[in-house]
Amino acid sequence: MAADDVVTVQDLEEEIICPVCHNEFDDPRFLPCHHYYCKRCILILANAEGEGKPFSCPECSASTVLPQGSPNGLPPAFVVNRVKERVKQALMAQQKDSPSTSHDHHPQYVCRKHQIALKMFCNDCNQLICPECALSHRTHGFEYVKEGGSNRREAIRGKGAELRALRETARGALAEIARRREEVVGQAKAVADDVTRAFDEMRRTLQRREEELHETIRNLTEQKVASLGAQEEEVRAGERRAPVHHAQGPPRACAARARRPALLQSSRDTEPQRRVELRRRHQKHVPLQD
Repeated sequence: MAADDVVTVQDLEEEIICPVCHNEFDDPRFLPCHHYYCKRCILILANAEGEGKPFSCPECSASTVLPQGSPNGLPPAFVVNRVKERVKQALMAQQKDSPSTSHDHHPQYVCRKHQIALKMFCNDCNQLICPECALSHRTHGFEYVKEGGSNRREAIRGKGAELRALRETARGALAEIARRREEVVGQAKAVADDVTRAFDEMRRTLQRREEELHETIRNLTEQKVASLGAQEEEVRAGERRAPVHHAQGPPRACAARARRPALLQSSRDTEPQRRVELRRRHQKHVPLQD
């Protein structure tokens, strides 16, 4: 026999593992298609489709209906039980011969209630369950971890691709925001510089105008002061030239001129009264008397 045709204990061990729960067969039963599974796994498959309804064989998809609604009516797979016992004996003998090499078949997660590997996942409860617990979750949607894990890995890969696309989009958006920020800052600086230059020019213009106005005020002041100074000098010169000859009183001509305004004032005061009297007498047709 070739080396590749040698059947090891590990190869036989795979034959006693239920393809549904991935544990050792527990009371295996034959389906009409001659495939065999644990009795509880067959019940789980049947309950998943609904009581009394046909279910499909996981390996060949052949349709099967449980007799009287129970897997007890299916023929037991005694040969599988005998193979299982032989494999266990071979494993025990191998462990005695090689104590350092022991077969480690402990699942990572074990049901605390049934001490069975948690090979299934309830989607409604969002938790791992064992095949025994699946009986109480028969109305829920559940799947085997091995199959569900593959599906979820694909879903996670799809989500990962979406996240990478979103990340690239976010990076592009952030780069655009940074570019626009720099553009806005640059525009604001340019406007601020324009305002500063405009106000600097306005300040220079106002300063020049201020200096011009101060110069005009100084010139006008100097001209007025010079004019007033000339008038003052002229008055002082005229005062120095005037003769001093009326210390004893004003001459007669001056006295006459002083009396003349009083006579004129008297005549001006009597003239309106005379006119009023003439108008009144004329209205009464009274002859005017001198």
